[in-house]
Amino acid sequence: MHDDKDYFETYLDHFPDAPSLVLVRSVELRNFPTTFLKPPILDLCCGDGFFCATLGLKHISGCDISERAIQLAQEKGVYSDLKISDVRKLPYQNSSFNSILSNCAPEHVEEINIALSEVSRVLMKGGHLIMTVPSQLLLNGFPPKKFFESIGLGRFGEKLLYEYNKKQTHRHVLTLNQWQKLLNEAGLKIFHHFCLFDESSYKIAMFCDWLTTLRVFNIANRFFRLILPCWGRKAFWRSLLKEYYLRSTPLDEGGELVIVAKNEK
Repeated sequence: MHDDKDYFETYLDHFPDAPSLVLVRSVELRNFPTTFLKPPILDLCCGDGFFCATLGLKHISGCDISERAIQLAQEKGVYSDLKISDVRKLPYQNSSFNSILSNCAPEHVEEINIALSEVSRVLMKGGHLIMTVPSQLLLNGFPPKKFFESIGLGRFGEKLLYEYNKKQTHRHVLTLNQWQKLLNEAGLKIFHHFCLFDESSYKIAMFCDWLTTLRVFNIANRFFRLILPCWGRKAFWRSLLKEYYLRSTPLDEGGELVIVAKNEK
């Protein structure tokens, strides 16, 4: 799964003030199971398209519910076809795609069972869905929650976790077995999976992501940008985070689930 591309530096160049995004996306890209991608390909919930552009995909289809995201994706030169669409009602004919990828999106989707049925409908028989979602470590290892539990303020930690998930619109933080049940009901069978981010690296990623939801951090980050040039900010984040990217590898347990499911209908 690893190649010679330095995805960390690519993301750091484009997002020098978003450390959690840089770490999480670069680790996902470094370990992405590209062997299961066969055209025609759909990028489900494609966002601005930067992930697939960095992965090196070309001439694929993309859809997203956000008109602004589709406008940004058009500039990437990755997509031959882009549509504004709710994943619960995809604007494609049956059996349109051999591969569908959905990176860090299913956990945000309302009525995920309907969305997965739509995925199954537009996926060819024997085709693959590749999806990445947070594991239960998000709930069990959330750094602020763990800290306040350690000092006897577990209820406050639970509140912080609730507020974080609400701001990040995490609707489904499920176990592998729970995802397997949902996928099976849609006619999709998991036949390959692994995890990313050991506990220490996931704590760093989650802590950085949690900070971005705090107003005080965003104020401090603006000040950080004023006093330190871009090269200095990149050097700072590189010194803190790149080691986690370089040591990333597929795991049996970790903070993020990577699931490959086959359409058996």
